[in-house]
Amino acid sequence: MSLRLVSFFALPLLALAPAAVSAATIEVDTLADDPATGCTLREALASANADSAAGNGCTDGSGADRIVLAAGTYTVGAELTVTSEVVVVGAGVAATILDAGAASHRIFGAASGSVFGLSDLRLTNGRGQSLGGALLVSAGGEASLERVRVDGSQSQLGGAVRVSSGGRLLVHNSEFDNNVAAGSGGAIQNQGELIVVRSRLHDNSATNHGGAIHVHPQIGAAFTTIADSLFTANQATNNGGAFSSSFSGDSATSTITNSTFSGNSTDAQGGALNVQGGNHTLHVAGLTVTDNQAANLAGGLRATEGATLAITNSIVAGNTATNGAPDCTVAIGASSVEHHNLVGDSTGCVGMTSATNVLDTAAGLVALSNNGGPTETHALEVTSPARGLGDCVAPDGTLLASDQRGVSRTTDGACTIGAFDPFAVLVRTSEEPQGSNCEQGGTRIETGTDRDDNGSLETLEVTSTVFVCRDLTGAALVEASSEPAGENCAIGGLRVNTGIDADGDGALQDSEVTETSFVCNGAGGADGANGADGGCSVGDRGGNPIPATALLLLSIVLGLRRRRVS
Repeated sequence: MSLRLVSFFALPLLALAPAAVSAATIEVDTLADDPATGCTLREALASANADSAAGNGCTDGSGADRIVLAAGTYTVGAELTVTSEVVVVGAGVAATILDAGAASHRIFGAASGSVFGLSDLRLTNGRGQSLGGALLVSAGGEASLERVRVDGSQSQLGGAVRVSSGGRLLVHNSEFDNNVAAGSGGAIQNQGELIVVRSRLHDNSATNHGGAIHVHPQIGAAFTTIADSLFTANQATNNGGAFSSSFSGDSATSTITNSTFSGNSTDAQGGALNVQGGNHTLHVAGLTVTDNQAANLAGGLRATEGATLAITNSIVAGNTATNGAPDCTVAIGASSVEHHNLVGDSTGCVGMTSATNVLDTAAGLVALSNNGGPTETHALEVTSPARGLGDCVAPDGTLLASDQRGVSRTTDGACTIGAFDPFAVLVRTSEEPQGSNCEQGGTRIETGTDRDDNGSLETLEVTSTVFVCRDLTGAALVEASSEPAGENCAIGGLRVNTGIDADGDGALQDSEVTETSFVCNGAGGADGANGADGGCSVGDRGGNPIPATALLLLSIVLGLRRRRVS
């Protein structure tokens, strides 16, 4: 990836930040695609592209423009071409809809040199004919989708989106559903640079390869990065029910982490994933690949001779294939790095030889469901052998800091493999008597990992202990209470208040609280579980200096979080 990717990642932020001084905010005031009705989306885009007075009744464009769409269904009568730096912002995927009416045109085209963002809206019924049903990112163009749903679109290559060689696309917190490619890439075909994060690809289909995503480099290398995402119910007639990197051409490097592939299918091989060809490399870590099926071989994963596969800390189990090798076919020599994986049926996986793998063992997966986070996951049964099996290290040596939900993984020596880490971090408080730890007595605060999943922190599970000691002005108190899902903890968790019992009543009053911190949950976890998305909020509520003991408590809580996410 080139250095320019830094600005590429920043694209979604354009949709959220106020317009810059040199930019214009252009408000569309009509749903129709008819210049006689007011400032249409097409005219607003013309103003943004021209960056000058367009004379069409819309606000004049200037620099990196922002087009605002109110709620409603907007008719798109012909393709909208973007040639400048612009972001189009709607009122939400259920409120703002851009409908091409299943006519013979796509919705947007991002031309060379454009920097284009879409946020909080839905694209539907695009017909791109040969390339990209809803969006075509041309060579030299950059685009981002933030909280965008793309559905019901069709094309030959890239049913919803086509990224051409030299083009770039970032997809974040978005969904692709029910898109169709008459060729390859039911949702997306990538020949350039593609990043998909925290997104859901569901019920897309391709007559050829890659029911959801197809990587096919032609002119120059192709790069694909997928993280924290769900692929389900996608289908391909040829190889790769959900994902395929295949065909000749230049090199292709794909990396997939902390993601679930469930319920995908193919009429050929690789019900979920397929990598084939001497120039194609696939690195995967922290994946759960289950309940996929192939009409031929490899219901889960297929890696052919000549391709390069690196796979760590992943579950490939519970898949089916009509002609054998239900979970995978990995050719000898295809696997460059592989360790700490669980394979339900290793028939055909001859290239997976690491002694750290667990082969021919049921994974103990629970049905796909909402366990917190933006997409569904397969939780683990209490007796699952995947618990504590891994080392949380990706093929490139980096640490898998969180799972698919964004919940911090347990990385203190017993990482759980797959896309879902069930272990919660718990906090336990108790009275500390007078002694060497606290001269005047105080409170003992213990933290650790709930390895037996019983919701209680056992003595053998404690990994850290800190003491909050009484001083001459009063007792140092700690009060823990449940924190609902919200700004402080995305999936709920534990609020920890500390302070000095100034009035001596043995209870921590609001006026006595000097420090508040949060230890955040993963969904379904017990109080105190540490979730990466929840954040940690600290404030001096009493107006008094924060005691050193409270700062020590805070450092322990924050230190625990840092150790788990770094």
